[in-house]
Amino acid sequence: MTQAAKQHPGKSAVCVLEKREESLLTRAWLTEAADKSIDVQYFIWSTDNIGTLASEHLLSAAERGARIRVIVDDLLIDAEQIDV
Repeated sequence: MTQAAKQHPGKSAVCVLEKREESLLTRAWLTEAADKSIDVQYFIWSTDNIGTLASEHLLSAAERGARIRVIVDDLLIDAEQIDV
């Protein structure tokens, strides 16, 4: 437990991860460590390698019994465009 966590028991916090590799590894580790619930919010979720890895880790956590909630602002999927 970090010093900041010890000074503020029961509180939430934010940690900005600026490096891509650090962010990916941290999200994977957090997903694997979660046992009760995971709430994630993405601006864009696409079918690239990162989106696929995130989906696989979240599905794995759900199979372990964790409750998963995802908010996505823009879902980039390969779908046929319909002219309106």
